Amino acid sequence: MNIRFDIIGEYLPFFLQGMLITIMMSAIGVLVGCILGFFIALGKMSRKLIIRLPFTWYINVLRGTPLLVQLFIFHYAILPAILEDRTAIISAVVTLSLNSSAYVAEIFRSGLQSIDKGQAEAAHSLG
Repeated sequence: MNIRFDIIGEYLPFFLQGMLITIMMSAIGVLVGCILGFFIALGKMSRKLIIRLPFTWYINVLRGTPLLVQLFIFHYAILPAILEDRTAIISAVVTLSLNSSAYVAEIFRSGLQSIDKGQAEAAHSLG
Protein backbone atom coordinates (compact mmCIF):
# COMPACT_ATOMS: atom_id res chain seq x y z
CA MET A 1 0.00 0.00 0.00
CA ASN A 2 1.39 3.35 -1.00
CA ILE A 3 0.17 6.22 1.18
CA ARG A 4 1.16 9.67 -0.05
CA PHE A 5 1.18 12.19 2.77
CA ASP A 6 2.62 14.90 0.53
CA ILE A 7 -0.83 15.33 -1.03
CA ILE A 8 -2.06 16.83 2.24
CA GLY A 9 0.37 19.71 1.82
CA GLU A 10 -0.69 20.28 -1.76
CA TYR A 11 -4.39 20.45 -0.94
CA LEU A 12 -4.14 22.15 2.46
CA PRO A 13 -5.36 25.54 1.15
CA PHE A 14 -8.50 23.88 -0.21
CA PHE A 15 -9.12 22.10 3.10
CA LEU A 16 -8.71 25.36 5.02
CA GLN A 17 -11.01 27.23 2.65
CA GLY A 18 -13.65 24.51 2.99
CA MET A 19 -13.30 24.58 6.77
CA LEU A 20 -13.76 28.37 6.82
CA ILE A 21 -16.88 28.15 4.64
CA THR A 22 -18.29 25.39 6.87
CA ILE A 23 -17.69 27.41 10.04
CA MET A 24 -19.28 30.51 8.50
CA MET A 25 -22.35 28.58 7.32
CA SER A 26 -22.74 26.98 10.75
CA ALA A 27 -22.38 30.29 12.58
CA ILE A 28 -24.94 32.01 10.35
CA GLY A 29 -27.30 29.05 10.70
CA VAL A 30 -27.09 29.03 14.49
CA LEU A 31 -27.43 32.82 14.76
CA VAL A 32 -30.51 32.96 12.54
CA GLY A 33 -31.82 29.83 14.28
CA CYS A 34 -31.57 31.53 17.68
CA ILE A 35 -33.51 34.56 16.50
CA LEU A 36 -36.21 32.46 14.79
CA GLY A 37 -36.28 30.01 17.69
CA PHE A 38 -37.17 32.71 20.19
CA PHE A 39 -40.23 33.78 18.22
CA ILE A 40 -41.23 30.18 17.52
CA ALA A 41 -41.03 29.46 21.26
CA LEU A 42 -43.32 32.41 21.96
CA GLY A 43 -45.74 31.10 19.35
CA LYS A 44 -45.70 27.63 20.86
CA MET A 45 -46.44 29.05 24.32
CA SER A 46 -49.52 30.90 23.05
CA ARG A 47 -52.79 30.06 24.75
CA LYS A 48 -54.70 30.12 21.46
CA LEU A 49 -54.75 26.75 19.76
CA ILE A 50 -54.81 28.18 16.25
CA ILE A 51 -51.50 29.96 16.93
CA ARG A 52 -49.88 27.17 18.96
CA LEU A 53 -50.67 24.30 16.55
CA PRO A 54 -48.56 25.38 13.53
CA PHE A 55 -45.55 26.05 15.74
CA THR A 56 -45.92 22.68 17.45
CA TRP A 57 -46.15 20.99 14.06
CA TYR A 58 -43.10 22.91 12.80
CA ILE A 59 -40.99 21.88 15.79
CA ASN A 60 -42.08 18.25 15.66
CA VAL A 61 -41.43 17.90 11.92
CA LEU A 62 -38.01 19.55 11.95
CA ARG A 63 -36.85 17.74 15.08
CA GLY A 64 -38.26 14.43 13.86
CA THR A 65 -36.66 14.28 10.43
CA PRO A 66 -32.93 13.81 9.81
CA LEU A 67 -30.96 16.87 8.77
CA LEU A 68 -29.79 15.19 5.57
CA VAL A 69 -33.40 14.56 4.51
CA GLN A 70 -34.21 18.20 5.24
CA LEU A 71 -31.25 19.30 3.12
CA PHE A 72 -32.48 17.25 0.17
CA ILE A 73 -36.07 18.49 0.54
CA PHE A 74 -35.09 22.14 0.80
CA HIS A 75 -32.47 22.03 -1.96
CA TYR A 76 -34.46 20.06 -4.53
CA ALA A 77 -38.12 20.81 -3.70
CA ILE A 78 -38.78 23.92 -1.65
CA LEU A 79 -36.07 26.42 -2.58
CA PRO A 80 -36.41 25.96 -6.38
CA ALA A 81 -40.06 26.96 -6.02
CA ILE A 82 -39.09 30.09 -4.07
CA LEU A 83 -35.71 31.15 -5.47
CA GLU A 84 -34.81 31.07 -9.12
CA ASP A 85 -31.05 31.28 -8.54
CA ARG A 86 -29.97 29.06 -5.66
CA THR A 87 -26.67 27.57 -4.60
CA ALA A 88 -25.75 24.74 -2.29
CA ILE A 89 -24.50 27.26 0.28
CA ILE A 90 -27.85 29.07 0.39
CA SER A 91 -29.67 25.75 0.74
CA ALA A 92 -27.37 24.67 3.55
CA VAL A 93 -27.67 27.94 5.47
CA VAL A 94 -31.48 28.01 5.16
CA THR A 95 -31.78 24.37 6.23
CA LEU A 96 -29.37 24.75 9.15
CA SER A 97 -31.21 27.89 10.28
CA LEU A 98 -34.61 26.25 10.22
CA ASN A 99 -33.33 23.06 11.85
CA SER A 100 -31.56 24.86 14.66
CA SER A 101 -34.56 27.16 15.19
CA ALA A 102 -36.70 24.14 16.08
CA TYR A 103 -34.20 22.95 18.69
CA VAL A 104 -33.60 26.45 20.06
CA ALA A 105 -37.35 27.05 20.29
CA GLU A 106 -37.68 24.08 22.62
CA ILE A 107 -34.74 25.33 24.69
CA PHE A 108 -36.29 28.80 25.05
CA ARG A 109 -39.75 27.38 25.75
CA SER A 110 -38.55 25.03 28.47
CA GLY A 111 -36.41 27.77 30.00
CA LEU A 112 -39.27 30.25 30.09
CA GLN A 113 -41.74 27.71 31.46
CA SER A 114 -39.36 26.62 34.21
CA ILE A 115 -39.51 30.06 35.86
CA ASP A 116 -41.60 29.82 39.01
CA LYS A 117 -44.77 31.92 39.10
CA GLY A 118 -43.60 33.69 42.26
CA GLN A 119 -40.29 34.64 40.66
CA ALA A 120 -42.08 36.00 37.60
CA GLU A 121 -44.39 38.09 39.80
CA ALA A 122 -41.44 39.39 41.83
CA ALA A 123 -39.54 40.35 38.69
CA HIS A 124 -42.63 42.04 37.28
CA SER A 125 -43.13 44.06 40.49
CA LEU A 126 -39.53 45.29 40.34
CA GLY A 127 -40.05 46.55 36.82
